[in-house]
Amino acid sequence: MNSNDLKKSIVIALDYDDTYTLDPTFWQAFISTALIHGHKVICITARRKTLENQQELATTLPDCVEVYFSYDEPKSDYAKRNGIAVDVWIDDMPGWIVGIT
Repeated sequence: MNSNDLKKSIVIALDYDDTYTLDPTFWQAFISTALIHGHKVICITARRKTLENQQELATTLPDCVEVYFSYDEPKSDYAKRNGIAVDVWIDDMPGWIVGIT
């Protein structure tokens, strides 16, 4: 058995505001690399799911990134409640993940 047989697909939750938006070119390259390695990148934002927010994220994030709006709910609670299993969180404000803001 080689090491590639053991490789697990990772779900990475990337924050949008002040994470992705700080350097979209970098994060686009990161997302592309993650996909090449068989991983999945999603976006969970604390924003509300308004038409304006949906349109903004849909036009700035790559099409392969699914977007979820937690509406100020702790992101990990939102993910669990919606059956989203996240392996790695990337967020400039980690408190939003667990509800310590």
